[in-house]
Amino acid sequence: MLKRCSRIDAIFLIIAFLFLLLLDDPVISPAKSADSSIHRYDVFELSLQGSVYPNTYRDAPSTEVIFAGPDKTIITTPAFWNGGTEWLTRMAPPVDGAWTYSVSSGDAKIDGLTGSFTVRGGMGGLNGHGMVEVDRTHPHKFRYSDGTPFFFMGHSIDWHRQGKLASGQYQQIIQARSQQGFTVLVNYAGPCLGKPIFSSNESGPPFFNNNLDQLNPAHFQEVDERLRIAVDNGLAVTIAMSFADQRIWNLNRAKLERAWKYVMARYAAYPIFWQPIGEYDEGSVTRAREIGQITDAFDPYNHPLSMHSTLTSAEFAGEPWFDFIIHQSGKGQIPITLVRNEYSHNLPIVEEEHRTTDTNLVRKSAWRHFTNGAYYTLTMANYVISDKRTDQLSYLMNFINGISFRDLKPHQELVSRGDCIAKPGIEYIIYFLTGRTVTVDLSATSGTLNIKWFNPRTGKNIAADSILGGASRSFTPPDTNDWVLHITQNKP
Repeated sequence: MLKRCSRIDAIFLIIAFLFLLLLDDPVISPAKSADSSIHRYDVFELSLQGSVYPNTYRDAPSTEVIFAGPDKTIITTPAFWNGGTEWLTRMAPPVDGAWTYSVSSGDAKIDGLTGSFTVRGGMGGLNGHGMVEVDRTHPHKFRYSDGTPFFFMGHSIDWHRQGKLASGQYQQIIQARSQQGFTVLVNYAGPCLGKPIFSSNESGPPFFNNNLDQLNPAHFQEVDERLRIAVDNGLAVTIAMSFADQRIWNLNRAKLERAWKYVMARYAAYPIFWQPIGEYDEGSVTRAREIGQITDAFDPYNHPLSMHSTLTSAEFAGEPWFDFIIHQSGKGQIPITLVRNEYSHNLPIVEEEHRTTDTNLVRKSAWRHFTNGAYYTLTMANYVISDKRTDQLSYLMNFINGISFRDLKPHQELVSRGDCIAKPGIEYIIYFLTGRTVTVDLSATSGTLNIKWFNPRTGKNIAADSILGGASRSFTPPDTNDWVLHITQNKP
């Protein structure tokens, strides 16, 4: 009897010992396992269980994960604290084939861990096209990773005010914007510090007690869900830190940079645009430039990077970290002269804050930006599922999706008035603000040309008679409202 009890006790001790070993080992649970179907630019998420610290965000040593793929591709991503003892790292593999990873950390519990997974082929990411990037062969344009043209049509949001997740309001707004053809959610401030600074979402503020040492993981977990919903509905997202008028430069510099690097580590694997500081020129241009340089150096995917300005961020044009120009035109203004003057910088230009609720002004501004080679963002429509402004921009996107917009460039020299974007000899699009006659130089064309009038207020086409090219021709819109003239070669 005593011998039998000793055996049972021994078995129990062995089981207990093995259980403790399992508890002591880190848990690795990627969002996409080695057996699952992961495509290029899908987000591979790795979960690690680290040690306990008095304040993990502040006190834990840094952790990096080195991913090695085919063709000697190396991507190094920082891990970020996700609450409790959990650390996550996210990576979007750009190459098909076998990948391995290894963990380098000051935390002995997770240092040296390794693993592998396979990218089985096919493009994932945003709309099955990967990330969004500046099109270096067409420098005023954006494109997807696979080379497909990307047209920036934005809707401004605030993470902490853009509808409620729990009620489904946010989901409805995102689905509506996707169906209307919008392609970007422009997030002016947050999810880091917001405006007002340290603004809460449904899961609380980003940092407790306005203290940059006391991070609230639940705040960012909610942002994760918002971003995932946007990307799943085909929308890229801009990620920001805060506005200069929130006196962020008065905060501890090292802690501010640590907070921004945390945000980049958390979201860089998604199809995003960086714009770290809103209205940077109300604070320190030097500090804004430093944050821009940090962002560029820290980002392994080279996401498009800019700064939000009170007027224009073109002063950074030509600096290696800076990728596109952002405008804030204010109320009632359409800054086409500014767009035309800055077109020579050979960078995409995005109107990001045209603050008007006037439907006609929204429509006219969006069309004038398009026909002058720039992009537009709808502002002041945070909680609206659909209204006349979103309808008007939806008509514009329907038009754009039916043409080869990448090859079009502004050509004001070809028209006597109005705004003209064209590929001379092939296609011409002229926007009329009023019903006055315009003369178009069609000398680069030959043969028969197709003529259509597009009504930007209704989204409907009106067919017109064909004409012969090879000379200048005059055109008068159907009435005194704004119209779009679309001229194309007659395909045999």
